[in-house]
Amino acid sequence: MFSNSGKKIKILSKILFWVLVVSAIILGFAYELFEDGLIILLLVLPFICWILCLFLYSWGEHVENVTNIKEFFNAEYDNKKYIDLLDKLLAEELLTQEEYEKLKSGKL
Repeated sequence: MFSNSGKKIKILSKILFWVLVVSAIILGFAYELFEDGLIILLLVLPFICWILCLFLYSWGEHVENVTNIKEFFNAEYDNKKYIDLLDKLLAEELLTQEEYEKLKSGKL
C-alpha cells in the first residue's frame, strides 16, 4: 500500500485531472454558461484543474526521485559495509589476498 507512492501520486493526479476537466465541462453546460456570456469560465476551469494537478504530479515526481536517491545511498552503504567486512576478514587472515580481490570485484 505504501510502496512506490510517488508513482501512485502521479497516476492519481492524471485521473484527477480528467475527472475535474470533464466535471468542469458538464458543470458549464448544466449552468448554461453560454447564455450568460461566461464561456471564458468554461475554458478557465480546465486550465485551473491542470495547474492544480501539475502541482500534485510534480509532488509525485519529487517523492519518486527522493526514493531513488535513498535506494542508491542504501546500496552504496551496503557495499561499503561489505568491503569493510572483507577488509576485516583479510586482516584476520581468514581470506587470502586472491580471494579478497575476487570477492571485492564480484568475480567469485
